[in-house]
Amino acid sequence: MRSQAGIGTMPTTTNGGNDMQVAALAEALAGSRRPDGAISLHELQIWLSRAGLEELARAVASLARRVNVATQDPPEDPGHPWF
Repeated sequence: MRSQAGIGTMPTTTNGGNDMQVAALAEALAGSRRPDGAISLHELQIWLSRAGLEELARAVASLARRVNVATQDPPEDPGHPWF
């Protein structure tokens, strides 16, 4: 009998995606890494789009927009770090 956790999720072969998608995601992450070790969200979006992972590319673009909005309006409490 199938567990409830698997309902509504994609069938996978590599804990979260098929082998080709996992490899494309790993390549996109490596390719978007800057010399200082940080990940460029813009570059990641481009790499994901080129790899055909459009849904992930849209999610990264949405994340980048939220980061930009949050950076423009940081919280006033200096006790909490802001990313």
